[in-house]
Formats: sequence, structure tokens, C-alpha cells
Amino acid sequence: MLQTDDITPLIRELSGKLLRFFRKSGVAQQECYDQVQNCFETLLKKRAQGCEIEDQRRYLWGIARKKVLHYFRKIRPTEEFRSSRVQPILRTSPSLRLDRGLRVDLVLQKLSPRERTTFCLRCEGLSLEEIAQVVEKNRSTVNRDLAAIREKIDEISGELDAEFRDVDSTPESGAGMITVDDISDSYLRD
Repeated sequence: MLQTDDITPLIRELSGKLLRFFRKSGVAQQECYDQVQNCFETLLKKRAQGCEIEDQRRYLWGIARKKVLHYFRKIRPTEEFRSSRVQPILRTSPSLRLDRGLRVDLVLQKLSPRERTTFCLRCEGLSLEEIAQVVEKNRSTVNRDLAAIREKIDEISGELDAEFRDVDSTPESGAGMITVDDISDSYLRD
């Protein structure tokens, strides 16, 4: 019989973080809870098969990363449609344009699934070594990827800021450019 008592603390510790990771990675809201549950089910199945898992936290983050990438491969044909739905909302609802959370989500949506996954793992507080193990790259590659992601976020944020100013030129229309720190902060709070 499979003992689940020793996994209970792990579930309590990581279920909220995994849920936030899936949400911020761009997984549809209605699928996030299922994805978290699937991660723990996968871990339990491996344990039931008698597999010795040295670091269960790292194993769960690896599963989550693969599930996000699989999700985006699955929805890729509809991705263009999905991104085209965001723009009309921006142009028709001035109140939404002011919402920092929306701006953060827009910036994250413009990252590729791999970039978003790496960035979200860093926002979750994983070290460079832990991220390197999860994404199966070396530490220096992860460090270089994160630097490139930061530059891309700055570029995307600048484009969005210019777009917001073009749509509504009133002084109170925008809160300025979203920075990498804003995104990290919003990731953990929202």
C-alpha cells in the first residue's frame, strides 16, 4: 500500500506555488488545478512503481515545466487566435489598461513558453542551480537565458507602454513601463 502521509507536507508547501506557476505561465485558469493535481499524481505513480526519487521538489518542478510545455504544444494552433483576442480588450476598456496585473500578464504572454517557464521558476524562488536541473541546462546557460529574458521583458514593456500612450494620451492613462521587478512582485502577489 502506498504511504501518502509523508507527501502531505510537500503538497501543502508546493500546491499553491505550482498553481501560481501554471497561472502565470499562461495555462488556462480552468486547467491550472488539474495540472497541479496531475503533477502530484505523477509523483505518486512513480513512487508506487518503486522508483526512488532523490529530490521530490525538483522532480515536481520538472513535471510542472514539462506539463506547461506540453500544454503550449497542444494549444499552438489556437495561439494566434488567443493573442488576437487580447488587443480589442485593451482598446475598448480604458479601466483595464490601468490595471497593472493585466499589463504584467500581457508581458508574460509575449514571452515564449520556454522563456515564461524559466522566468516563472525564478520568480518562484528557485536558485539558478535548481532551475538548471529542472530545465535540463547548465547554470551558465540559465543565467544567460534569464538575462536575455530580462532584456526581452524591457523591450516588450516599452512597446506596451508606447501602445498605451497611443490609445489614451491622458496623463493618468498609464502607470509607466512595467519592469522586471514589477513582474516578479506582481507574480508573487497577484
